[in-house]
Amino acid sequence: FSPYIRGKLANVAIYQLRATGIETRTGESVFPDTKYFEWIGLIKNAPAAGRIGWTLDGSTFSVNNSAIGKREDNRIRGTATFEVNSQLHFSLSGGKESSNLDGRQRRATTNHGVGMEWSPSERTQLAAVTQKRFFGYDHLVGFAHRTPLTAWSFASSKEVSISARQLGTENPGSVYNLLLDLLASSIPDPLQRAAAAQRKLEQTGIPTATGIQEGSLTVRPLLNRRQDASVALLGTRNTITLRIGRQEQRGIDDDRAVLGIGAPIEDIRQSSANAAWAYRLSPVSTIRLVVSHLRTDGLFNNSLTTTQRFQSLFFVTQLGPRTSFSAGLRRTLFDSTVVTSYRENSVASSLTVRF
Repeated sequence: FSPYIRGKLANVAIYQLRATGIETRTGESVFPDTKYFEWIGLIKNAPAAGRIGWTLDGSTFSVNNSAIGKREDNRIRGTATFEVNSQLHFSLSGGKESSNLDGRQRRATTNHGVGMEWSPSERTQLAAVTQKRFFGYDHLVGFAHRTPLTAWSFASSKEVSISARQLGTENPGSVYNLLLDLLASSIPDPLQRAAAAQRKLEQTGIPTATGIQEGSLTVRPLLNRRQDASVALLGTRNTITLRIGRQEQRGIDDDRAVLGIGAPIEDIRQSSANAAWAYRLSPVSTIRLVVSHLRTDGLFNNSLTTTQRFQSLFFVTQLGPRTSFSAGLRRTLFDSTVVTSYRENSVASSLTVRF
């Protein structure tokens, strides 16, 4: 549940205030029910206000369950941005943070950070930001490049991760985002481009996020390191998307005894690969093939391993302007030393009507 309000203060500034509440329930004692609540507010200079911009933002959130109790983080930060020219921007930030996410006594720390955004052309963008937090330095690096028929992207990050919050966020390497990049040169308007990307997904039958998605349900706040690379190729009849990813997560408190046997399962490394190919048989019909692989290994116990493999082959057709039908075969293989392994072979079909 995440309502928000946003607006303008004359022509001087824009503001936004958002509240988010998330609750997860598993029915398992090892992973107790978890509640997450967050407030975020910001005010920043209006666009086209000059070469120097400013932002003031603050946030407060808490995560609460029977295993770790209640842990909180409160932050306030000011950021100044500097436009060197239309292609290059820099930012400096500073603020205060009060946190006990690592399970220790709440303490206050000073935050500071720098950022850079470079766009040598409309087809290429590079952005990077890092800041000092209570656990050390985090970072986020993103690179994107497109040609008339391809879209390429790479992202690397290190940040605090809470699984309840991740449930409500969009995968940065999703097919939808790749198609948005791919259509940017031919459709500059963002709303028209979003509608065109949605139509393309409906025509090909490719889901927004293909194959197996990384991640796991966790109880503690974790430190997550992640790298993702993806590419989309758009032809007259063929649409191909490829994505590989790797992430490593471990508890910030490094207390593997907090959940007894459950805690080592949270400290993991995951490697994934997802590929989707769609071939247009006619203006309204497509064949779609999806292949995915995900491997999960324990960081502190080499015997904790899970491998997931997924393949599907579907026929997708448009029955009308707002109606589509799909039918095909799906196979899933799940091998694990943690839970019971299984195999699934199925025939599936669906009818989708969009209003």
